[in-house]
Amino acid sequence: MTEWKREQIKDSRLIANPGCYATAVLLGLLPLLEERVIDPSQIIIHASSGLSGAGKTLTEQTHHVRSSENVRLYKMNQHQHIPEIESIAEDITGQQITVSLATYLVPLNRGIMATMTLQPLVEKTEAEWRTWFIEKYKQESFIRVGQTDPEIKSAAGSNYCDISVYLDTRTGRLTVVSVLDNMQKGAAGQAIQNANVIGGYPETLGLTQQPFFI
Repeated sequence: MTEWKREQIKDSRLIANPGCYATAVLLGLLPLLEERVIDPSQIIIHASSGLSGAGKTLTEQTHHVRSSENVRLYKMNQHQHIPEIESIAEDITGQQITVSLATYLVPLNRGIMATMTLQPLVEKTEAEWRTWFIEKYKQESFIRVGQTDPEIKSAAGSNYCDISVYLDTRTGRLTVVSVLDNMQKGAAGQAIQNANVIGGYPETLGLTQQPFFI
């Protein structure tokens, strides 16, 4: 991920771009894990992806008749991005990280929404958590911390990742929601962003198109 490995990327010849779910989840989690303000053993994630994430090969699950007007849970507790998320998080934070990840296919062409339920270790108001995230990502061109409820269309077709933060004052739990386009920030757009870093070009080169829906 460019935002978290920029210096290493500059001197690299080969880049392994993270998966789309991993990107959405880690952009929301890493600021919290790095500062050790959440319990790393209490991370519950529900993430929904558009059908393009399954590739172009026709399958029974992605056939229009099966997927239209349907939401399907798949690879429960077995998704290949679980060890990827934990490995990258541990590499960056030095902590042992354990996540529970439930992934869903939804009848959309593109987009991912990852909803992360967390146990904070410090006391902040919801507004303070939001301001904290804004400060963490204020130098990043493609990370936007929102004031309104998130939706996939706000990022689909772009290289943006939109992050929203909620605090449940009744339970004390923190919810972070991360939204991005699985084909852009979760795939090809991120690859271009990394290539720009390696080549010494402006990081936003070729990536400033607006979302489909504004």
